Amino acid sequence: MPLEWIDYQDAVRLYHLEQVAYSCGMLLYRLHGGICARTGRQ
Repeated sequence: MPLEWIDYQDAVRLYHLEQVAYSCGMLLYRLHGGICARTGRQ
């Protein structure tokens, strides 16, 4: 059981850094990368 809840930005960061031990539930959001500073594209 989780000890506390985090917002989706923190969850994405932790998932990207492979710091998530397991996930439960179903997909709520599909996030895409941000804007590239060099090209201005997503």
